[in-house]
Amino acid sequence: MVPAIESVTVGVGDLARALELFQGIMGLRLEQRLDTDALAAAWHLTPGTRVAVAELSCEGPPFG
Repeated sequence: MVPAIESVTVGVGDLARALELFQGIMGLRLEQRLDTDALAAAWHLTPGTRVAVAELSCEGPPFG
């Protein structure tokens, strides 16, 4: 059994729509948004690929 999930990474094609779901529907809080192309090379993406990262969190107990 996994006692807790601390981090999840989800790749999406439309960050704005994904944030509508995660914030508006699921109630997660946007902690940080970063638009950077520097990660594209680290993630071995096609040159010129735009990269945006959003860090979300939830309130409440860490379990359950």
